[in-house]
Amino acid sequence: MTKKNINIEIIPEKVNFTIDASLIERLGRELVAKAETAVAELVKNAYDADATAVTVKFIDAKKKGGTLVILDNGRGMTYKELVNGFLRIASNQKKKNPVSKIFKRTKAGNKGIGRFATQRLGTELIIETKSLSDKNKKGYKLRINWIDYESGKDLSNIKVELNPTSLSFEQGTSIRINNLREGWTDTKIKRVFRYLTDLTQPYYLSDKVLSSKSKKNKFEIECLINENEVETELTSSQDVLNNSLAIIEGKIENDIGLVSIKSHRYKINDINEQIQNKIDLDDEIQKKIDHPNINFKAFYNINRKYKDYYEGYISKADYSLISHYNTQKGGIRLYKNGFRIMPYGEKGNDWISIDKTNDIKTDEKAYVPFSSKNFIGFVEIIDEQEKHFKETSSREGLIETKAFEALVKFINEALLYGAKRVNSARIKEKEDSKRERENPPKNQLAGDNTEPPKDNPESKNEDEINIGDTIGIDFLKVLATIGLSTGEFIHEIRQFVPSFKNGLKYLESKEQEVDSKKIIEQLKRNFNRFRGYTAYIDSTITKANEEKDLVSLDVLVNEFGNLMKDDLETHMIQYETELVGYDLLTKPMYAAEWDSILYNLYSNSKKAIFRTGKKQRKIKIIVGKNKDIIFLEFLDNGDGIPEKNHDRIFDAFFTTANKNDGFSAPDFEFTGTGLGLKIIKDIITAYNGEIFVAGTPEEFSTNVRIELPAANEREIDKYYG
Repeated sequence: MTKKNINIEIIPEKVNFTIDASLIERLGRELVAKAETAVAELVKNAYDADATAVTVKFIDAKKKGGTLVILDNGRGMTYKELVNGFLRIASNQKKKNPVSKIFKRTKAGNKGIGRFATQRLGTELIIETKSLSDKNKKGYKLRINWIDYESGKDLSNIKVELNPTSLSFEQGTSIRINNLREGWTDTKIKRVFRYLTDLTQPYYLSDKVLSSKSKKNKFEIECLINENEVETELTSSQDVLNNSLAIIEGKIENDIGLVSIKSHRYKINDINEQIQNKIDLDDEIQKKIDHPNINFKAFYNINRKYKDYYEGYISKADYSLISHYNTQKGGIRLYKNGFRIMPYGEKGNDWISIDKTNDIKTDEKAYVPFSSKNFIGFVEIIDEQEKHFKETSSREGLIETKAFEALVKFINEALLYGAKRVNSARIKEKEDSKRERENPPKNQLAGDNTEPPKDNPESKNEDEINIGDTIGIDFLKVLATIGLSTGEFIHEIRQFVPSFKNGLKYLESKEQEVDSKKIIEQLKRNFNRFRGYTAYIDSTITKANEEKDLVSLDVLVNEFGNLMKDDLETHMIQYETELVGYDLLTKPMYAAEWDSILYNLYSNSKKAIFRTGKKQRKIKIIVGKNKDIIFLEFLDNGDGIPEKNHDRIFDAFFTTANKNDGFSAPDFEFTGTGLGLKIIKDIITAYNGEIFVAGTPEEFSTNVRIELPAANEREIDKYYG
């Protein structure tokens, strides 16, 4: 009798997680959105290693495939530090050692992003490093081929080369990134250098820098371009701020916001005026640690007003230099523990809401120039324990805690106080001068004949959205009125948010019955949703005053997901993003237009999902670049759009909204008017783009795809250079 071999599958009692190698590529994209950020993270690592000098060199990098070298004279890495630190994902070394060994610097790098930054920039990484603390006094060479980390492979099975080697330098680290994924033009490299020089706090702005207390503890950045063996060094801009109209400085001391205004031009010397009664921080945190140290300094100037403000004070040549510098560098940057936090202070980023009110009409019937371009300055936060001010996971901005909101309010009010103080001094000067010349009756004294800023006729009708032919003037007036009312409502509702939040916090701290606790939890969830919506609308309204700028779609969709987080969780909607390519920048557009686009698509998707009654609810946004086209796909697994309606949905007043879908207002169904997609289409076509219903992956039912021309190098240099 023949015996058969029977294979019996033995199932182990315990199993462990495995990690797909493509995680490395995904982390590189998601944690490091911009090439500038990637280079900055590597420079931060040099700072953390107690380097006093770092050189960034671009070699034959104009075309894709070049080389980037970052060399520092820091402590270097031992074999143990390479293996247990650099090669270990999610290592807690920074947490265990929050300050550097020699200069006791608060470490600027975070979350081990440096290694993913190298993957973001190129396909091959070579690290040569030498540490004087290494017992063997040897250097080491580490080589990683990022192409090996592809989907389907197990991360733990991919080996890297790590060998001892002889190095020419005594100590330090050389990071060489070969086969760069993108071409780096001269203008792009200069933009990165300016980014790097702004990265460390500009010492000429402040004499209170707490993160660098001695000459030995300096940190200098050099940037070189090596093209066809010809090397060029980039130099930084000169300081042109000494002739500013006013210097506005502030600090938070014992929870009190104080501001000082100094103006040689107008003979102002106001010291430590109280601006805000209290800067509240979380009660629990206050008990455990000291408050963060906060200072700010801003130089105030007026553009295109030489005769009114500067004549007799400085020459026209010096004024032209200031005006140009303000236009290019205008904004308030934010530095935490000596390092810059992006994107605060970038063009179009009005993080302290000073552009929202624009020029302000005062009691003296004068218009006070008040916008981002009128200020050059910084906010300095020293929060070594990072208890109050923490960065987001994308390293783009801070988490908007109560402490952050209080900081923003303080800076806004302090700058406004300074601008008004300069204006009142100017008015007094004009009155005194006129009184001396003419000695007129008091009732004829003119406060200020400055006219409000007029619209630039050249900008009229630029990329204008023409929907009047289908909607009607009267209805447009209704929409405009609703917009104004919404803006006023959001502005007023801000003052109630802290009260609601503190009330809920108080109720949570008290003993409650089970049913009461459930109700409080529900109120808390609804309040968080409310905050998310109001924050989004507030952001949109604020951006309505901004000028056109390049829009980074990858940053945009991440911000959108963060703002809608509470609403997504409440409705149990799975939200996912996917990025295809790098430098996902549109041509100059209004940021508020994109807020409107995403919110409309989101609202439509929610209704479509709930009409199906599905428990598994999905929304996905794919953003990518294909040659000179930027695209965004908004997908959901709702009830879909019949093919016959694929074109009709973009017509005015066409709507499939159902009164019973749970999202319609009882009296006026604004989101169901059939105008949302029409307005989106008009926005997109105004920029020579397209919007259409595209094919969908298997798990989705609808895909609205937007295609727009991508920003070219000339535009990137104009707006970011």
